[in-house]
Amino acid sequence: MSDLFEGFEFEHIAAEEPLCEKKKGMIKDDIAIIGMSVKVNGADSLDEFWDLMASGEDCIREVSTRRKKDIEEYIDYIGGDKQSIVYKEGSYLSEIDKFDPKFFRITPKEAALSNPRQRIFLEKAWEAIENAGYAGERIEGSKTGVFVGYIADYEGYHYKQCIQGTEGTSAMSIPGNLASILPSRISYLLDLRGPSMLIDTACSSSLVAIHMACESLMMGNCDMALAGSIRLDLMPFQVEEKIGIESSTGKTKPFDESSDGTGFGEGVGVVMLKPLSKAIDDGDNIYATILGSAINQDGASAGITAPNLFAQRDVLIDAWENAGINPEEISFIETHGTGTKIGDPIEIDAITKAFQSFTNKKQFCAISSVKSNIGHLLEAAGIIGLIRTVLSMQHKKITPTLHFNKPNQEISFEESPVYLNNRLIPWEVESARIAGISSFGFSGTNCHMILQEPPVLSRVSDKDKDLELLVFSAKTPTALIRLIQKYHRYVSENDRVKLKDMCYTAAVGRKHYSYRIAILASTMDQLRERLMLLSNNPEAEIEIDGVYRSGFINKTINNENNSLMSIREQLRTNRMEAMKSLALQYVEGMRIAWNEIYDCTQCRTLALPTYPFERIRCWYEIKEAERSKDQESYKNNPKADEKRITLKGKKEGELYTQDEELLASVIGKVLGYEEINVNKSFYEMGCDSIAFAKIKVQLQEQDVAVEMEHFFENSTIAKLALVIADSEKIIPDKKQLTRVDDKAYYQVSPGQRKMYILQSMNKMSCAYNVNSVFEIKGTLDKDRFRDAFLSLIERHEILRTVFEIHEGELVQRILPFDKELLDFSEIYLEQNRDLKDAILELIRPFELDQAPLFRVMLITDNSKKTYFMLDSHHIICDISSFYIFTNELGRLYRGEILENPKFQYRDYTYWILERQASDIYNRQRQYWLNEFKTVPHPLMLPTDYSYHEKNDLRGSSYCFNIELDLKNKLQSLSYASNTTLHMLLLSVVSLLMSKLSGQEDITIGCPIACRNQSDLHEILGIMMNTIVIRTQPIPDLSFKQYLQEVRKKVLQAYDNQEYQFEELVEELNIEHDSGRNPLFNVMFVLQNPPNLNMEDIRFEEYIYDTNYSLFDLSFVASLLEDRIQFSLTYNDNLFDLDSIMIMVERYMALLTAITENIECKLKDIHFFTSDEMNNYYSCQSAVTQIDDDFDF
Repeated sequence: MSDLFEGFEFEHIAAEEPLCEKKKGMIKDDIAIIGMSVKVNGADSLDEFWDLMASGEDCIREVSTRRKKDIEEYIDYIGGDKQSIVYKEGSYLSEIDKFDPKFFRITPKEAALSNPRQRIFLEKAWEAIENAGYAGERIEGSKTGVFVGYIADYEGYHYKQCIQGTEGTSAMSIPGNLASILPSRISYLLDLRGPSMLIDTACSSSLVAIHMACESLMMGNCDMALAGSIRLDLMPFQVEEKIGIESSTGKTKPFDESSDGTGFGEGVGVVMLKPLSKAIDDGDNIYATILGSAINQDGASAGITAPNLFAQRDVLIDAWENAGINPEEISFIETHGTGTKIGDPIEIDAITKAFQSFTNKKQFCAISSVKSNIGHLLEAAGIIGLIRTVLSMQHKKITPTLHFNKPNQEISFEESPVYLNNRLIPWEVESARIAGISSFGFSGTNCHMILQEPPVLSRVSDKDKDLELLVFSAKTPTALIRLIQKYHRYVSENDRVKLKDMCYTAAVGRKHYSYRIAILASTMDQLRERLMLLSNNPEAEIEIDGVYRSGFINKTINNENNSLMSIREQLRTNRMEAMKSLALQYVEGMRIAWNEIYDCTQCRTLALPTYPFERIRCWYEIKEAERSKDQESYKNNPKADEKRITLKGKKEGELYTQDEELLASVIGKVLGYEEINVNKSFYEMGCDSIAFAKIKVQLQEQDVAVEMEHFFENSTIAKLALVIADSEKIIPDKKQLTRVDDKAYYQVSPGQRKMYILQSMNKMSCAYNVNSVFEIKGTLDKDRFRDAFLSLIERHEILRTVFEIHEGELVQRILPFDKELLDFSEIYLEQNRDLKDAILELIRPFELDQAPLFRVMLITDNSKKTYFMLDSHHIICDISSFYIFTNELGRLYRGEILENPKFQYRDYTYWILERQASDIYNRQRQYWLNEFKTVPHPLMLPTDYSYHEKNDLRGSSYCFNIELDLKNKLQSLSYASNTTLHMLLLSVVSLLMSKLSGQEDITIGCPIACRNQSDLHEILGIMMNTIVIRTQPIPDLSFKQYLQEVRKKVLQAYDNQEYQFEELVEELNIEHDSGRNPLFNVMFVLQNPPNLNMEDIRFEEYIYDTNYSLFDLSFVASLLEDRIQFSLTYNDNLFDLDSIMIMVERYMALLTAITENIECKLKDIHFFTSDEMNNYYSCQSAVTQIDDDFDF
């Protein structure tokens, strides 16, 4: 490759001269990195970024749903064709519309009219300042420079275009969209007096910005400097015009043979810099040292944007000379590594030629490229690479380059001084770790920088047992609560922190606001304990020893009573009283000169938690009134979506009937299809009993009455349309929900009354808590998460409902919305604490007259995995509620604007009470009374222990899976037999119970949603009922026949689902056995996992052992893509685990047997365990041997 550029080589004067070791006395020229911040896709902090890099995460994916919505609304608004948009894959930030304007003293309107690059960079600049410990008085008015790398004329769509297109030109919008204001706004807001400038050298801009900041520091133009960059792509479309380096897959594969270009991404990085000698004197936290750097230009090359091998070689050598190092000491280089066919070989050739000027050693230096994880961030690429390198030094590990399988054939790594690292490895060196970072701009400006890990500094040993004072504050009560939780997490995860350093940094290195906390502690253990108590009770009125809190402080007061000398004297003579006095003064609003109280030579600055911004949406507004007439007409036509369904399946020219079109529109809406074949089976479309129930409800609203049986007997649109056409138009009972007037108290529903009575029987029981735990895969924005829950509480009255006895009657009372109604906590498990044990301990009883009746918990375990736990009482929710809840939670988190619910649970309560007096309800009553004309004998399973008269509901659970192969066979069998998977699995549970008990009259309970009107599908609250499926598995029936009997019973139960199970029990006058459930003792549930979708975050359900069982046995199956996941909950008073495991093995044997022969008679279907089968075959073998030995 070097032959291409042979004609452009110019003499490098110093190339043959040996480099010297770093000279003594040059420490004043070295620059310390004392603060950092970063934000990329999947990481909003340094720790999260390191975790992404160390785990080798590929962050390339589609732009988030929330951002797509904003983009498409804008394109639609300006008259573009949003249907033609093709998004390019990249590493995109999940949201760019949120900002905390109040914190930065900017109006929300001005913030909305400002480029999101300015807003996001401002937040990250502040975070870097706090990370360095220089917020507040330490930086305000200082000689601090701001250097920002930014390509102002290559951002695709400009934000100001969006503003002008939607809001018109505004004088307020001008500063927020000028590139030069990006660094200037920071200087203005913080009163910084050093240089403030933009640097635009294309892809090398951010590293050049750091280089310029270092030079400014060395020349004395500033005492400290902020340097950084940001890259956003507001409209990440696939476009025809390309610059020639784009990857066809969106991924960057540095130095790999298969790579054909670079992928792109978004992100921001900021570093705070200071001369090393001054940083050491001031006790700063030093991440790394910049030993030297160099910049140059390609000059005349093969093309203005083409790389120049010799310019790249020279900039490396110049940087090494500037740093005064021996190149053999370099053990890692963060390369430019864009993955282009030409660029990659040239870069390796340049590195090789530079090293060969000083050494012949081979493969001693690792190389990598962060672009393989997050794509090319253009102007921000260099600083992101630098931050990754600094974190690698800190963790003493080199992170992998992704997508490297086979080297580019133009690169010979064997003959090179470098090797490409593609896994996480220890960074082992004999002396100090030294690394290089390269960044080359297609403008032709190149930059290389040399870093060294920070010097090891000795410090005077201190006992760290003196009483210290930790102070921190926030601008709002909510932010203070989040800050308490951040500090608690910090002390839980950092066990080597010195108390004095922590208190010094928090006091001196932070700005102090209106809501304050002061904590006295003599040891880190005592501080951890007090922060834990405070974290668990952030808003409680209870007194915590050593903790002082303030209300709102309108203004700070200068402390004129105590002179500096008197405070120091008090600290020397009576430290306890002096510290208490300082704590009280602080929370009362006194301005305290912390920097004069502390001796910085005796303390070290720490990277403490940074301020938790309270972000709100700050975005341009699309005025609804100005949308086009076409948009308005479409918006005002509620059936527009239905008309878009395309029908297939008939011969050309053959017309579709009105009933076929109606069925297609309803089924398409329920299942999400835009094109439907009228001859395709409902099962192939993905219909199950839940989908059929929804379709049935929507057809009823079109005055079409169908029974559940019709869907199974007529399994295509074409067949079902004929049934509808031949039947009379029966208008079903259509008593609609109506809004109930506001009252102080409301009646309770039958389901609520049942739950209240059950809970009242044992107020300390958690048996009626409904809880789920999910492992969070990805970076959760906790602020947005909390805000989404607050929106849910405001939307749904049931989430702020309590239950009381008023004038002798049980009533529900709805509380007004208040942020205090959210019980949201973060829990950090102590070392060696078992997660499953912790979950069970966190499930606590609810007092039904106290709101809220649900709790939200974020649990972080010892491996730093985070789990979302939702614990609620059954009186306010059911399974369907959970699906509604999680769906809306995800949408609100993504920033969607949801319409207010049409109805609330109180409206349902009055509707269901009226419906229970209707003829249709009475008809359903008659069905169930006929079904149980004779009461079945209780199921007598073989148990390990006898039934107790009193059942304490104590239980355990055992989990097992039906793997993909068997799952597929079972689904195929259900399709072929015209049933659902629910019916099939239920049939086998019933058969198992029959074989275990020897009984032929089996009852199994199944929960049912009971949401038979579409208006009920958006209401949270308990509506579900229990239906009892009673079957007779007669031994001479084939399983195929038995399955059809089960199907018939299930469909009949579906059509009569509203009649309450409790009323049935009462009418049958069953003698109640307190140790057993009436009518059934086995429950079966098949459910789909909740669709908790939060952009790039995955929520994986975490299965844990329960300690309650409402029934003898509960089979709960979750239908996953690759398996069916079962949790079998059992009564501990009846069964041992060994018996349950045998029962599961028998169930699996039955499932396997029916897939092999569905025609087999029930009496011939074996359900032996593997051990029993082995024993059977052994006995058979022995009998055969006897027969052989004796001739009869």
